[in-house]
Amino acid sequence: MFSSKNNLPPFEFIFDKYKQKIFNLIYRLLNDSHQAENLTQETFLRAYKAYNNFRQEADVYSWLYCIALNLCRKKIRQLSRKKKNPIISLDQTFEDKDGNQINKQIPDPSSNTPLEKKGIYTIKSPPTISVWANGSSATKTLLKW
Repeated sequence: MFSSKNNLPPFEFIFDKYKQKIFNLIYRLLNDSHQAENLTQETFLRAYKAYNNFRQEADVYSWLYCIALNLCRKKIRQLSRKKKNPIISLDQTFEDKDGNQINKQIPDPSSNTPLEKKGIYTIKSPPTISVWANGSSATKTLLKW
């Protein structure tokens, strides 16, 4: 029943035995069946690639559990980044506090409106700082151009 190398069971056996447990673990963490299916597949794909190097210092389920848990952590980080920096379509309409529909507008660059009124600001000269060293002064630029 077990393969000769390291006395490991065939990977198909491992997959059949643990796929539902790994799916349930991921589903409990992410609460999304589609993501749970994807990460379950990814867990077993990574395990399959590293299966010949599995040292059997831990139980197979513990090894799969760690792979799945790390993939869930990565997915949660990705999802939290998306929430912080959402992609907004310029065609999308928004509602203000009163429930009025607002369209996102980009200022026309060819108009004669001053840049400040368009929401565009420029730095006319780099900020500087005076430094005194050995009795002489020097001016340092704070920004690299």
